[in-house]
Amino acid sequence: MDRFLSTFLYKEFKIGKATFTTMDALTVLIVSLLAIVARLSLFPIKSLDFDSFLSDWLGYIHKYGVWGSLRLSISDYTSPYMYLMCIASRFENDFYALKAVSVIFDFIGAIAIGLLVSQLTGDSRKALLGYFITILCPTVIINSAWWCQCDMIYSSFIIFALVSLFKDKGALCCFFLGLAFSFKLQTVFIFPLILILLVKGRTIKIWHLFLIPLAYLVMHIPALIAGRPIVQVMKIYLNQSQSYGEWTLNICFWMEHSITVIQLKLVIWGYASLSVQSALPYGGCVKKSSVSTAKL
Repeated sequence: MDRFLSTFLYKEFKIGKATFTTMDALTVLIVSLLAIVARLSLFPIKSLDFDSFLSDWLGYIHKYGVWGSLRLSISDYTSPYMYLMCIASRFENDFYALKAVSVIFDFIGAIAIGLLVSQLTGDSRKALLGYFITILCPTVIINSAWWCQCDMIYSSFIIFALVSLFKDKGALCCFFLGLAFSFKLQTVFIFPLILILLVKGRTIKIWHLFLIPLAYLVMHIPALIAGRPIVQVMKIYLNQSQSYGEWTLNICFWMEHSITVIQLKLVIWGYASLSVQSALPYGGCVKKSSVSTAKL
């Protein structure tokens, strides 16, 4: 029996070029389930951001319909995120559905991190550790499951852009950056790296840069078809820059609900500690990277 169990748990299989064991798959399943439970425990909480903005936008979608809301400027977010809100509005509990969208991208982003770590280290087990750390990161959990924010959406596309960059695929890298930019302006913080690579003549070519605005426009095609003026589409981020004058929000934002920060940390770190214990075997030595960063 012990021999059978050992053979079963350490049986190897491949996904692409990476080799994993049944134990790896079971660990991923357990950690992922714990990550989901941690998020579900925060789903009932409505943040000030949701009550002040997102709930109103969902109300407009219900009032004007999908195509009607896409034609109008009902929010200060870009159209691609509004598509996701339109999908969420089709569910009976659109609040939970919208949070679920952000949580799905938590997992997509964690997979992207795993791919990036694998690309940089050539170690599949270290890639799994990258996945575990990302999916259990408290700020990632809070952002989606409590605040109902979409930061992991554009972040995922940025990470996929980096994966493409290290594969020497400059065009695909810029296309992913265009997708990220179509969701949030903060994507610009990685643009200096792209410009440096362009100047040095490595990986990024000048024609690749045109894929960034192209991807942005492609993502807005449904809104343009619905009748939204292209001028509004192009001025979304300019309007955003004039909407908020604060450098940051104060600590009172954390105390907006009866749940305290300490309680929240206990919930998150309780699940995280259990998962980290199962993930410890993945923290071993990292193989020497097979990826050369010289070409960057």
